[in-house]
Amino acid sequence: MEITLNKEFEVSAREVLAKIKDYYMAAFVEILAERYDKDFKTRAQLASKFADGISEQGARFLADVVAHHVARRKP
Repeated sequence: MEITLNKEFEVSAREVLAKIKDYYMAAFVEILAERYDKDFKTRAQLASKFADGISEQGARFLADVVAHHVARRKP
């Protein structure tokens, strides 16, 4: 995924995510996970912030992600 910006502007995460295709959103989350894989302190802080602000819908989505991951790993 390549993004090129030619000027500075502010935009909310909600606005950006409203425009991103599902495939790119999933790739973004995967890249974020890889970025903090070995940075345990920052990963724990991010997880805590995420948990503090997560909605019921967000928690259900996260549960779906984990369920799909576990189901793929079964022999």
